[in-house]
Amino acid sequence: MIQSWFVAATPVILAAMATFEGKYWQSLNFMKAAVWLLEKGENLKENLWPNMEYECNNEFSTEIRCTEEAKGGLKYDVILAEAATDTPPKRPNSPSKSVSGDNIFEKLKAAEERRLSFEASKRSSLNSRFEKFEEALKKKEEEEMMKTQQQREKLDKKLEEHIEKREAYLNDIKSKLKDHLAAVDKARLSLEKQEKETRAQMEEKLKVAAEQRQDYISKMLDRLKMHDEHGKMLRQTIEYRKQELMNQIDEKLAIAEERHEKAESERLQKLKEHDQKVEMVRQKKVKTPEENGEKPITN
Repeated sequence: MIQSWFVAATPVILAAMATFEGKYWQSLNFMKAAVWLLEKGENLKENLWPNMEYECNNEFSTEIRCTEEAKGGLKYDVILAEAATDTPPKRPNSPSKSVSGDNIFEKLKAAEERRLSFEASKRSSLNSRFEKFEEALKKKEEEEMMKTQQQREKLDKKLEEHIEKREAYLNDIKSKLKDHLAAVDKARLSLEKQEKETRAQMEEKLKVAAEQRQDYISKMLDRLKMHDEHGKMLRQTIEYRKQELMNQIDEKLAIAEERHEKAESERLQKLKEHDQKVEMVRQKKVKTPEENGEKPITN
């Protein structure tokens, strides 16, 4: 698609460049027109090419050659002919005219009239433009006023609806608050009643607890007194038993001492008797060798 478009547009573009040589804007406009016609699918020869041939024939003749350089590639050569050197014929000089003062005055008068008429036409055109501008401005102001009025009416309507909704909402809130306050008062009264009942119960319980505490304290004091009395009795009993034990121990010690002294005396007596027996035996042994005529054994 792009290749066919380029192939179709290339001769037109080259012809435009050759025709409008040195005229950039004309060639550019021509190329834009060609591209626009190609995009629409129009025939370039029917729309642009005949005029191009005419303009080319009027200014200078051109020749376009197309050759295929490679497979799928085209080359266009534009050959320009030499420009014609025909000079336009010289016009004969116009004969000189004699100018008089009246003629100059008439010309000046005509020029003044033309100037005045031009200024009048210009003024009238300006006045008509101003009138149109004023009419348009007035119309615009009227439209703006109408729009403003409509917007104001809409806003007033919205404001009224909003006020109604707000009043309804406030009334609803007030009714809800009233119900809520009634429920709060009811709950407060119920709580106060419960508080009084609870306080009475607590006072009764505290009173009973105080009485029980007093009874408990009195009982504990009685028990402590009994405990002290029992402790005194125990101490007395312990002291009595201790004294009895001391007496018994003293008696036992005295008896034991007596027994010990008696045993010692008996033991000493036995030792004396033993010593006496030993002495008697020794004396007997000493006497026996002397009686038998033997010498006593000496160590």
